Amino acid sequence: MKVGLKREPNIQLATFIFFALLAFYGVLLATADEKALAAAAEAAPAAMQGAAQGVTTVKPAAPVITAAQVAGFEMPPPRHPVTAPAQTESAPEAAKNAAADTVPASVSTTAPTTGAALSAAKATEEAAQGLKQTLAQAQQSLALKASQAKHGFSTIRIDKYGQQKEFTTSGKTVGEILQHLGITYEGHPIYPSPDTPAANGMVVHILGKFEKFEVVDAAVPFATRYVDNNQLPIGQNRVLQAGAPGKDKITYKYVLKDGYFQKIEIARQQEAAPIEAVIERGPKLDTVMTGEGAIPYKRKMVVEASAYTLAEGSGTGMTSIGIVPYEGIVAVDPDVIPYYTRMYIPGYGFAMAGDTGGAIIGNRVDLYMTDYGRAILWGRRDVEIYIL
Repeated sequence: MKVGLKREPNIQLATFIFFALLAFYGVLLATADEKALAAAAEAAPAAMQGAAQGVTTVKPAAPVITAAQVAGFEMPPPRHPVTAPAQTESAPEAAKNAAADTVPASVSTTAPTTGAALSAAKATEEAAQGLKQTLAQAQQSLALKASQAKHGFSTIRIDKYGQQKEFTTSGKTVGEILQHLGITYEGHPIYPSPDTPAANGMVVHILGKFEKFEVVDAAVPFATRYVDNNQLPIGQNRVLQAGAPGKDKITYKYVLKDGYFQKIEIARQQEAAPIEAVIERGPKLDTVMTGEGAIPYKRKMVVEASAYTLAEGSGTGMTSIGIVPYEGIVAVDPDVIPYYTRMYIPGYGFAMAGDTGGAIIGNRVDLYMTDYGRAILWGRRDVEIYIL
């Protein structure tokens, strides 16, 4: 920047001395800072020209040279401090960046119009504010009740003739509380009794003239817990602990409503806790549905079943275990199904392993039938049999 100044002798003298010193400095540091010397050479003619014209050119001040720098040829500090230039935005760039920073939010709605959407949003906001206020009031109420209980106050409800109101009082008994509140009860049934100590959260019931309370003992059923024990025989149970019912004392009130007395439970007090029954049980028996109902079985297996009559037997009229065959006798492989094993075969009925045959090997059975036509109809099929 150029600043216009009046030509004065002292300014010219100062300018001459300044550049003389600057030239002397350039000679000393010619070998160390050629760029600085060149800058001084460029500045000198301009300064002299400005002095001749009465105008002084203001340049950055020359660095201060110390004696140590001259003697030891130390480099002077930088002529211009190196700093990052401040970046400025043009007006269009600033507008563009501001628009990028303010991206509109995307909102989904099912409202048919913008006005309806705004109304719904306002209603939602009002509902949220109402819920927030309700929660705040509930928290304040809880805090107040806790403080009152801490200082000996009780919050109770008075149910008189079916109308309930809540009070906070410092009374020590039910009678004292009612007296403090100015609530009369003489000649009316009251529960709990007036000499009952006050308790936070209790409900005091005052009935009408024709209403009454009733206290009864009620049995409480006991629970049963089963413990599996595979060491017990199949289907067998053993009682480890016998159960016993408990007993509760229940208070009811009979209130007249719509011309009828209604029985309402208002209090329950445990007199005796029920005792849990513990039963140990063996492996569970599965059942199969038969013509005689559900029958338990030990196991089931899939076999190939055929049918035979007396004519296809051994010819002796006896089975391999020495009995006369009848419907219900089954020829088996004794290594798979032992003799005398009882079983149930769907479509055939109850049977017993009482015969064998040369072709009956493995999971095969042969069912004895008295009717040849029925045996033919049975044919050969895979069936699931149940060992009883």
